[in-house]
Amino acid sequence: FHVRPAPPPAAPKPHVRTLAAWNANSLIQRIQCNRPDLDRFLREHSPDVVFISEVRSPALGPAGCKKGDGQRRQQDKLSRASHSLASEADAIARFVREHGYRAYWSLAEYKYAGTGLLVKAACEQPHALRHSLDPDAAAATHQTEGRVILASFERFDLLGTYTPN
Repeated sequence: FHVRPAPPPAAPKPHVRTLAAWNANSLIQRIQCNRPDLDRFLREHSPDVVFISEVRSPALGPAGCKKGDGQRRQQDKLSRASHSLASEADAIARFVREHGYRAYWSLAEYKYAGTGLLVKAACEQPHALRHSLDPDAAAATHQTEGRVILASFERFDLLGTYTPN
């Protein structure tokens, strides 16, 4: 009978040091139409965190849900309600993964507004997230159009908002 010693504790992940903010005006369109530019920017600048406004991907909802039907959505997940939306969600997930990020979303019920926060997987992750500026709202409550992400890291809080002109 042989007992292996427990592995040493993992080293803490490095703190976030570099940030970028970007209005994508449809993340899937930028991935499909401007992929070389995005790849070059992320490779050359390598931001630890990227806040993305105007993601324009709908939130995951129950089967058959329609815009304005009042059905509750999972605003932190990309919709896969149709073949095209599933394909877009896969392309976005692949892009995020290929660049070594983890994604946090706050999305609207349809292709409108929405925000995302990409955090390098090798860096510390937010220890708390809020998606509303209403101090009385539950932490899991999202602003209806997905316009807010408040991420708390060990050394700072990052408030990302999408506010049109």
